[in-house]
Amino acid sequence: MSFKGELGYLVSGADLKGPFFKGLKKHIAKDLFIEPGQIITQIKNDAKILLTQDKKAVDPESTSYLEWAAILVACDDVLLPIVSSNEDRYKLMQKSLYEEFKFPSNTFMKKVQSCSDEKLKDIANKTIKPYGNKFTTAKSEGKIKSFIVNKCLYHEYFNAKHKPYLTKFMCDLESKWYSDLGRDN
Repeated sequence: MSFKGELGYLVSGADLKGPFFKGLKKHIAKDLFIEPGQIITQIKNDAKILLTQDKKAVDPESTSYLEWAAILVACDDVLLPIVSSNEDRYKLMQKSLYEEFKFPSNTFMKKVQSCSDEKLKDIANKTIKPYGNKFTTAKSEGKIKSFIVNKCLYHEYFNAKHKPYLTKFMCDLESKWYSDLGRDN
């Protein structure tokens, strides 16, 4: 994928839903020995209800981020009677996404790292800042080494839904997504 294509993929929030549901379907059947169809349908239906209820709280550009958060909350709720441990549900959801999602390439992240401050702010404003998120950057030798998130839509949303442990899911995902920023090789 070209830099412009990967940038568009990143800016749009990428499609996490498709890979997540594909992986979840596989792992519900394989790890839990349950037919996944009804569970997946229930998660999708519950997520739609959450999204409808909460959509007014975000700007239109943030709807895809809210949709992803609603899917995670609905998944957690639906899996709770089957997998009682928060940690085990977390691991199942993480494994389901990580095995199927195509993360940005090392080359792409190196190009992001070498962007000018102005261009990087533009990228970050489109990817990190929606819904009032606030961030700063840490630099070393003129290169961006990390994003420091000071206010996070996911943290606020998951806390409001009484599921603060799901924030770790998004933090880990973001860390994996941006893991190549701090590398020099």
